Amino acid sequence: MHQRRIKLSVQRVLRRLAKTLKLEVKKLRDILSPFQVEESKALKIASQRVQYLAQRNLEKLQMIRQYEREMREILDQLDEEYREDDVVSPIEILYSYPQMGVNTLARLVAEYPAILTDPNSSNLCTFAGVIPVTASSGKMKTVHRRWSRNKKLQTTFCLLAKNTLSVPNAKMRDIFTKHRANGKREYHAYRAMSRTIIRTLCAMLKTKTLYKSVL
Repeated sequence: MHQRRIKLSVQRVLRRLAKTLKLEVKKLRDILSPFQVEESKALKIASQRVQYLAQRNLEKLQMIRQYEREMREILDQLDEEYREDDVVSPIEILYSYPQMGVNTLARLVAEYPAILTDPNSSNLCTFAGVIPVTASSGKMKTVHRRWSRNKKLQTTFCLLAKNTLSVPNAKMRDIFTKHRANGKREYHAYRAMSRTIIRTLCAMLKTKTLYKSVL
């Protein structure tokens, strides 16, 4: 499954590269055509530009593949380290959640490694900044977003929440629809969805069970 996800990710990068190259050639021709530049010279300039872009994107693609290999090796090591006899490992449990890719799982474990040993949903929600802050003084009471947070971890959960909308999940869809109907922004709805995701992940880790979809 890891190899299939990585293959799809590489295919998307290659398709994006091909699209970028086509746009660059078209852009160059549009720029050169008003000046009536010779076709051979225009093609030569376009060819040089395409070669430069291809080389640059090839280096980025090789870097992405290298990062993917390193992340897979680290996750495999963690999987072996935390695996017990006849018990599902925490890495495998987290990876069973819908839309939990290799990159998302690696970022989650890197930013909050305590989730593998002490899955506490309250601490994780606070650390990720997906739970609001209630400030009160006398009769005044306000609720606002948490500014002291791990931005990378918050972004990871919000992107995961956004991706879960692409799979059949009535509960997450209801949370998103409810907040949007109340006039909240999309990112506010994603934070609310992230709280549900965190509670689900921590419950899965505590009970040592894989994700089971309830439509």
